Amino acid sequence: MTRRSLLGGLSALVTTGLAAIAIRGRDRVMTDLFGDPDTGPFDFAHPIRTGWPNDALACPPGECADAAPDIATTPSTRPAADVLADLRRLVAALPGAVVVEDVPAEGRFRAVVRTPLLRFPDTVSVRVAALADGRTGVWIYSRSKVGSADLGTNRRRLAGLLAGLVADRSTEGAPP
Repeated sequence: MTRRSLLGGLSALVTTGLAAIAIRGRDRVMTDLFGDPDTGPFDFAHPIRTGWPNDALACPPGECADAAPDIATTPSTRPAADVLADLRRLVAALPGAVVVEDVPAEGRFRAVVRTPLLRFPDTVSVRVAALADGRTGVWIYSRSKVGSADLGTNRRRLAGLLAGLVADRSTEGAPP
């Protein structure tokens, strides 16, 4: 294969890809290529991680069974329903976020969040529940659908959500 024919083929591939994105949109093209963007529910009672460096797990100390969490969450004295509502609002504010499952009665929801530039889909599962000591625990698992590494995106997302919870708490009752 000559260099010219290789460049011509590459040019045609790029042109076709750009045309598909222009016609169908980035999200639909990603779905066409990689399937349903939602990786499905996550069982926090029996957590099984991807095994790749493309996920992140946060949970209260000692509450993740054998799965090693990336971040230990600090239990809250706030009611679980309030913490869940705050997390739902914080996740919904993430770029390209769409809640795909919402079960407030069970203290959980799941959303697909897309990375800003390439729109890669990540699934974020959230659980909020009372701990044995009466405080409220927060579990969050974020994992990428595409690729075997996320360059720390999922861990940063969890840290940002947890920081948002703390920031919300510190402004409660503050004058507008």
